[in-house]
Amino acid sequence: MRGWMSRALRRGAVRVPRSTRARSGALVGLIALTMGVLAACSSGRTPATTSVGAPSTTAPLQLGPGQALHNLDASFEYGAFIVTLGDAVYDSAQKTLAIGARFTNIGGVWHDVSMEASLVDGNATSPMIADPVTVPPGQSAEKTVTFPSLTHDPAATGVLAWGRPDRTVTKVRLSDGRVATGWYPQSVPVDAWGRVGKYAVHVTAGRILSGFLDLDQETDPGQRVLRLEFDQWAAAQDPVNGFYPVEHLSLVRPDGKIVQSNQSSDGIAPVSWTAAAGHWIEFPIAAKLAGSYRLLLTSLSTKGFSTFH
Repeated sequence: MRGWMSRALRRGAVRVPRSTRARSGALVGLIALTMGVLAACSSGRTPATTSVGAPSTTAPLQLGPGQALHNLDASFEYGAFIVTLGDAVYDSAQKTLAIGARFTNIGGVWHDVSMEASLVDGNATSPMIADPVTVPPGQSAEKTVTFPSLTHDPAATGVLAWGRPDRTVTKVRLSDGRVATGWYPQSVPVDAWGRVGKYAVHVTAGRILSGFLDLDQETDPGQRVLRLEFDQWAAAQDPVNGFYPVEHLSLVRPDGKIVQSNQSSDGIAPVSWTAAAGHWIEFPIAAKLAGSYRLLLTSLSTKGFSTFH
């Protein structure tokens, strides 16, 4: 074991503390996640590359009397969805604003699109009206959403507020489609190994998100989500306790605080000398996310439900 530690330290892949036993008696290993790039993508705002409105190769949208056309061309993450807003039409006779929207499910399961949004213009607020829609993973649905009871065209001063008020709310300015508050998913290059006891973990990728994908839930205000993808390897079978990511992986944030996760892929019942690919775990992190992070791999469940491995 001592020789293995020395080799790992020389490679710089894993940093193991001098004392490898936590107070609970668990073996622990620290996987250094080289994510200084987080400082560069802290704003995370990316303009849309596609519009839900009519493609440029088709004839221009024909407007009726009293109608005005605006193009938002805005895109942001909302829970498990990428929301893309295209053409918006204000109708003075109907006193409504209609917006073409595309909802792309970036999660791994079917999700219903939450239609909690409103248009705020000065002291007036108009709730969004839209039919419910369920979207399979990796697919998109296009809908027209409307905002009624508008006394004038809100394009100059109106703001779309998307999301529950007690969670992170994305705000889009109608004047230019700018996402004033809110983010777009950001990829983080990660390639790190860690091993402790019978288990090894290879972290292969990371993403900074605005919500929890499987829950389809936005973060609390002032927070974002770090989603790590990893492969798990076992030196010996463990058919009883198994390897549950939320029990064996924790995140050490730049401020030194250790954060637990409640969201991950399913547990594994490892077989000797086998690898299990395609797993993930999500951690809440601060919206001001610059800094160095470390992933803590422990041989003893942090939840206190399994025995020592």
